[in-house]
Amino acid sequence: MATPTAQRRGTAAFTVAASADPQLLCRMLGFIARLGRVPDGAEAVRRGDDMRVSIRLDDIETGHAELLAENIRAMIHVAAVRLVVC
Repeated sequence: MATPTAQRRGTAAFTVAASADPQLLCRMLGFIARLGRVPDGAEAVRRGDDMRVSIRLDDIETGHAELLAENIRAMIHVAAVRLVVC
């Protein structure tokens, strides 16, 4: 029987392009809080009707980072999510 391989851990950098919805940032941070995490870095910049959010999580399993990116990507008002894990 094959043994499951351990998930690789690393730093996840999320870049989110979205509409500047007043509750969107709170909802994104809520997904992170449900993992029992506090972001190691977060920044949101609003330009007119658009917003760009950068979030960094250190020492996170790749699978959790990918799931988090999918959850954010599925949110209303989110145009794109870019995830880099290194």
